[in-house]
Amino acid sequence: MKRLLVLLVGVLALTGAAFAGTARAASTPPPPPPAVHTPSHSFLCYSTYQTDPGVWENSQAITLLGQGYWIPYAIKGNVTGGTNIGGYHLVCNLATGQAAGQQFAGADGFVPGVGSYPALKGVVGWYPIVP
Repeated sequence: MKRLLVLLVGVLALTGAAFAGTARAASTPPPPPPAVHTPSHSFLCYSTYQTDPGVWENSQAITLLGQGYWIPYAIKGNVTGGTNIGGYHLVCNLATGQAAGQQFAGADGFVPGVGSYPALKGVVGWYPIVP
């Protein structure tokens, strides 16, 4: 009988520890989301006669921005044979009356909130959306 009691106490202790571990795991915050993938290449424009942007490695694109190249504009909708990112296509020059808004599209077409405008303005890989 003594052995049975010791065995029962041991099983209860282990079971309690297992439940306590489960309770701690449930109160542990979830892991952070995976880092956003930043592409290694970005699109840029260099000529007022250019229709579709060219592509450069980000390190070179940053240098070229300082030399007069500019970031293309994202226009809603895809174009056959165009530079499409998500639900947008990129153009180097806007038509008369068009202007960029206060939002950006990333290389995968992701559009962050309006509040991100100051942080993303002029950053390679983020393209101003023309509403």
